[in-house]
Amino acid sequence: MESPCVHGVSTVRAILLIAMVLGLLSAGNLAGQEIVSVYGVVSDPSSAPVANAQLTLTNADTHLQLHATSADTGYYSFSSVPAGNYTIAVEAPGFARFEKASVAVDGKPVTLDVHLKLQASSQSIVVQAEDEESLHQEPSVDKIGTKLENLPRSVQIIHRDVVDQQGGIALKDTIKNLSGVFQGGGDSFGFSDRFLIRGLDARIYNDGFSDGDQRNGIPHSLNGVERVEVLEGPGSALFGSGPPGGTINMVHYAPSDVWNYGGSFQTGSFGLVSGSGFLTGPTHVDGLNLRVDGLAQHSNGFRSLASGDYELRPVVSYTVGEHVMLFAVDGRYLQATPDPAGLIYVNGTPITGVSRETKYSTPFSLGDQTLMRTTFSDVWTVNGTLTVTNRVSYMYRNLSILRNGDSGTVTGVVFSGRQLRKQHDTLNDFDYEFEPIWRFRTGAIRHTLLTGFEAQHQGLFANRATADLQNIDNIFDPLIPETSVD
Repeated sequence: MESPCVHGVSTVRAILLIAMVLGLLSAGNLAGQEIVSVYGVVSDPSSAPVANAQLTLTNADTHLQLHATSADTGYYSFSSVPAGNYTIAVEAPGFARFEKASVAVDGKPVTLDVHLKLQASSQSIVVQAEDEESLHQEPSVDKIGTKLENLPRSVQIIHRDVVDQQGGIALKDTIKNLSGVFQGGGDSFGFSDRFLIRGLDARIYNDGFSDGDQRNGIPHSLNGVERVEVLEGPGSALFGSGPPGGTINMVHYAPSDVWNYGGSFQTGSFGLVSGSGFLTGPTHVDGLNLRVDGLAQHSNGFRSLASGDYELRPVVSYTVGEHVMLFAVDGRYLQATPDPAGLIYVNGTPITGVSRETKYSTPFSLGDQTLMRTTFSDVWTVNGTLTVTNRVSYMYRNLSILRNGDSGTVTGVVFSGRQLRKQHDTLNDFDYEFEPIWRFRTGAIRHTLLTGFEAQHQGLFANRATADLQNIDNIFDPLIPETSVD
């Protein structure tokens, strides 16, 4: 009788023999394909690992695509890669797209570490929003690479998707989502943007460049705007000196390396008609992408305070070596009807029995302006420790206002003390910013040091004229004495 031990040994030998045969067959089949692995680590400019980066390996001849995701340690791996010539692309929120061609796989494992650069922009903070929770923001990195939770200040971010879902078309429509931010303050003349944060004056920025004082300010649309960042309290740590209330920074979309386009059309109360569109994508030049945003908008306005907004914003981005450059031109023609004192109140209540469209100040009010701003930025990633940003802006603004002189008294039924004020301002504004950003560590603690220099020059030509107007004899049966601007 054969012993169980001998039988067991025979069985093991048979299994090993079958495995050897299958292994030889498999090796023979795979030898021709030379299937190997491609692996490495994805890191940011400070050499910290980047998790959840999406990697795509594309065969240049067969167009076969393999996909991988980096781990928390930044490690990624493509385990079965046939021999050939490949292109690897890496994408992660808050970082510029990485792409490397001519990755040769020739039968030996390939080690390829990927160092991502910060996203091309002149913004202060990038935030990625989830579609299902648009108000719950997850911070990423950009200008300083510091998480929002680590900034010693209150920061609120409103993404464009939120405003679109609410039907908003202007910057003032975003404030309903912000705590401690209010529209108002004197000298807005009923049409320019003026905001208070915690009861104090704020300042509005476009991609980090100041729009100046809010007095005689600019009405802002959302043309090409990706998100609105609000920093409550003094913002000198990120934006330089400014008002004590805080900072409102409008951040625009950067050009994409994938072709895309879209548009929207809205109608609303008081004759509102608004249309916008965009086009973005790559050019025939490697690393050169473009985007164009356009807007046309008109409203008859409440109380016939008509307004119009016509804008065109072309942008070009170019990535070469360690540099990411962005050039933008923002052209706008804005029309408005100021009316800071167009309703008459008696004992704190608006008078009745008179058309709400009656303009006691003047029927000839206007607030028109032409604005042209060009901006250029160069983000240079010197190494994992130092990033240098050079940014320059030039803005030309031509403003014409014909408005009430903020005066007038009602005595009985007579409205006296009326004034008409004419204002014509021409503004030339130059702004240069130089910002070295240092990233280093002390043991396990990561540090970011933002340094910088800013030079500004502003030339302002202002022309004012004031005229006294005749009385309106009966506010309940108003007859405006003047029949022309002259």
